Amino acid sequence: LKPEGAGTENSRSLPVSPGIAIGPLFRYQPPLPSIPLGKTDNPEQAWNELIGAIDAARQDMEQRRMQVAGSIGEEQAAIFDAHILILQDTSLLERVRKQIETGLKNPAAAWFEAIDLTASAYHEQEDPYLQQRENDVRDVGRQVLAKLSGKTETVKIELKEPVVLFAEDLTPTETTQLDLDQVLGIMTIAGGGTSHSAILARALGIPAVAGVGLEFGTLKQGTLVAFDGSTGNIWLEPGADTQAELRRMERDWRASRENLRKQSRAHAMTRDGKRVEIFANVGSAQDAIMAVQNGAEGVGLLRTEFLFLARQTPPGEDEQYAALAEIGAAMGDLPITVRTLDVGGDKNLPYLNLPKEANPFLGVRAIRLSLRSPELFLTQLRAILRAGAEHQFRIMFPMITTIDEILQARLLLKEAHNTLQADHLPHIWPIETGIMVEVPSAAILSSMLANEVDFFSIGTNDLTQYTLAAERGSPELSDLADAMHPAVLKLISTVAEAAHSEGKWVGVCGELAGVPEAAAVLIGLGVDELSLNPGGIPTIKDIVRRIDTREAKSLASDVLMSQSAAQVRSLASRFLSTISQEVGSR
Repeated sequence: LKPEGAGTENSRSLPVSPGIAIGPLFRYQPPLPSIPLGKTDNPEQAWNELIGAIDAARQDMEQRRMQVAGSIGEEQAAIFDAHILILQDTSLLERVRKQIETGLKNPAAAWFEAIDLTASAYHEQEDPYLQQRENDVRDVGRQVLAKLSGKTETVKIELKEPVVLFAEDLTPTETTQLDLDQVLGIMTIAGGGTSHSAILARALGIPAVAGVGLEFGTLKQGTLVAFDGSTGNIWLEPGADTQAELRRMERDWRASRENLRKQSRAHAMTRDGKRVEIFANVGSAQDAIMAVQNGAEGVGLLRTEFLFLARQTPPGEDEQYAALAEIGAAMGDLPITVRTLDVGGDKNLPYLNLPKEANPFLGVRAIRLSLRSPELFLTQLRAILRAGAEHQFRIMFPMITTIDEILQARLLLKEAHNTLQADHLPHIWPIETGIMVEVPSAAILSSMLANEVDFFSIGTNDLTQYTLAAERGSPELSDLADAMHPAVLKLISTVAEAAHSEGKWVGVCGELAGVPEAAAVLIGLGVDELSLNPGGIPTIKDIVRRIDTREAKSLASDVLMSQSAAQVRSLASRFLSTISQEVGSR
């Protein structure tokens, strides 16, 4: 590899995340885990020590998942669901247990050997997508080893100046630990467009390339490099003319992003004058601030799980009220839809003693858990009502399956109101109340449910999972678990029609709301509100302004007649390309 001489790129790689990066190279080498060599003389104690480390790592993953869901998006957060599934892999755990009990290996050595075997099995797969799961397995393995060694938290990657980060590979955990103010771009030897770290890089807006040559690992720290994340072109020590051109391209790219953000402060109106509300999914006050900066017209999904996870006791009413009020203050007079607690057997809450379930996604979770834990539920409802006295709060119940669940939840909501009234505490009443449509039965019964609620919000992530019987965290089923499948879209159409027939509105707060190709489809199906991660709002608003609803309805009719998600995506991509060209030619 030689420095550039002729003013053209001198290396190619795989484009991963769009954008121009130019700056000093920083080679990142993750610390190697320490593996003790000694054997154990107490297998039972060793096994219990490993289980404790696994549980601690899982709690960290759940916390990280919650943070990513709030600031980036649910689809990206689902990466950590896949990590948690690795921790629950019975064949992996049995292999480790056998090494401890029969081989008398210490827990770290037994765990490392089992993880290495599992990761190597993925590496040997022919499917590139499965090959890239090797990185996830090793990421999970390192986190458990860190817990076994006594480390309590993931070490943040500290950078003293803005750099182009170079690494053999980056795990999803490492990617979430990056200081975004100091990372100009990411270059990796391994990985690819479907790797979990690539998905996070795109969501975070960090330019990235993969498949970079090994020779970059021999460069001195601080060597000037540049790359184009859209094409994969790389420049080593670019000449003055190329630097000037690259910096112009970088400025144009950043200016384009900033221009979208400025335009995003106005409402999103289609070309024929229909307003589509663009809201944000948030999980903290920081997310709410980012939402406002990106032009959110409200919060379509406020995840409250951040208050309940990674702790030994449930949050009290005052603590919940304070957290909700802080988010309300960040949003000002904009509406905020608060989803009540949405956890279950897949997320351990030690203070609830939840039973282990063979399939927690079909078990006691979300509203089912809340109705079985009335004291916990009432405390949360009281906090939401109190916070609503000062801010424009709505309330939303997750995973509703039957009308009876709505009626029970509303009775408890009324009880929360009555007790607050008796305590002479200011609170909002009445409060706009809706449900999440995540289960096929709720979509099918939506014409009846519409009489019991003020609005519907469709959670396309779970609706897809339950409609297609494909767990969203399973890499083997990733092609099947597609929210653009005609079966899922027909359910969305059913819900929209039922809502409008009763004068109610319907939103989408699942990951599909942030997919550019899906915007016209959802508008054509009758969706009134799209709620997505804050960073994607400017792009979606820009797309909405290019759409004519009559054309969107025609597109929706076509996709509902399609036979597969691939056909739907092809139609939707073609539509998006057409309206982009039309606007560009004006």
